[in-house]
Amino acid sequence: MRFSTGTMVQGFNHAIGTKCHVLSMSMGGLSSAALSDAINLAYDHGLVLVTAAGNNFSGRPSPKSIVFPARYRRVLAACGVMADGRAYAGLHDGTMQGNYGPESKMTTALGAYTPNVPWAVIDCPSLVTMDGAGTSSATPQIAAAAALWLAEHFDTVMSYSEPWMRVEAVRRALFESAAKSTALMNASETREKIGQGVLNAAAALRIGPAAQAELRQLPPAEASWSWLNLVVGGGVSVAPALPANRAAMFALELTQMAQRVAAVDAAIADPDGVTDEVSPAARSRYLEAALDAGTPSKRLKEWLERTLGRSQSVAAPRSDTSRPHAARRKPMTPPPPRRRLRVYALDPSIAQSLDSVAVNETVLSVSWEEGLKPGPVGEYLEVVDVDPASDLIYDPVDLNQPHLLAQDGWPPSPASRRSGAAVRRGNQTRRSAA
Repeated sequence: MRFSTGTMVQGFNHAIGTKCHVLSMSMGGLSSAALSDAINLAYDHGLVLVTAAGNNFSGRPSPKSIVFPARYRRVLAACGVMADGRAYAGLHDGTMQGNYGPESKMTTALGAYTPNVPWAVIDCPSLVTMDGAGTSSATPQIAAAAALWLAEHFDTVMSYSEPWMRVEAVRRALFESAAKSTALMNASETREKIGQGVLNAAAALRIGPAAQAELRQLPPAEASWSWLNLVVGGGVSVAPALPANRAAMFALELTQMAQRVAAVDAAIADPDGVTDEVSPAARSRYLEAALDAGTPSKRLKEWLERTLGRSQSVAAPRSDTSRPHAARRKPMTPPPPRRRLRVYALDPSIAQSLDSVAVNETVLSVSWEEGLKPGPVGEYLEVVDVDPASDLIYDPVDLNQPHLLAQDGWPPSPASRRSGAAVRRGNQTRRSAA
């Protein structure tokens, strides 16, 4: 499993090195230069990339557009369609639903079924549940269809003069065979929320490889949107030019902000569309949202204030000689830089011997993450404590509880459940944890 950009890029390189043909990615995050470079390298080597479009919760102010790396046009984004033919979107408040859009991205998006599809239980090879949900569960369906099509037409597609042509040939077959409407979605809504249609693997297998002359290479993936590169680089009149390295960092930060802040995401309908179609008013609206609703870095905030004409004016000198009022100080309380957690240093069984128990526990120092929820649930990882043998789900652990912070988390122990209680799935019967 890959939870950082660095390890994800390593995974791409491994797939290329082992001559993998299809890569299924049920994950999403933010754009970066390393990620866009890896996407371009994989595409040029003929690796078909299928990635989850991302999810959001209805009624909550979170971004609704497709996340990276599925957002790159060289990646096939997996969107969701439900069993009744409705798009996996527009659900009642508090319900998880799939991301979609903007319009320019939907040309390289495809739908597959979710939720309530077969889903393998992690670290349990023999267990499969029927509660697979989110666009993550739609992703392997499309990836599997791509792999089947390549296997069916392997000799022909491997004879293409350029490896990237394999990617475009697979997409062509999947897109042409996809259902353009459903019982509850017309063609227009399907195009808006699903993309090229709903996956039909059997029909795709009947479509042969396209001729080389019919295939077109997509432009390279970029870490930042083109219009932002122009704005911060001085290519348009809204802002003065910046040094190249700083301009690149500002453009990337502003691109990433749209994936974290709903107001920024909604400021421009299609921020990664054609640069000339993004009006000056739309650019200013995006920058205003980034300054007001986002949390820009200090340097970017200063640049945004200058660019938008919001620089603080210098106060005029006092005309009288009376003693000024004492200024009230607002203390700043920075978050702790690191969190300490106790873990096994070797193997749990070593703790059973008095000779080795003293060396089998260590304390890790991990980065402090703001907004860590009980579970724990962080930005990239959610811990769900499930015991397959007893079919119990244990209550989440709150690592921010003062007594846990004071003792570096729970002591590692294979014999006890420290979360306090358990819920039996199905009948929701509770009991005290062992």
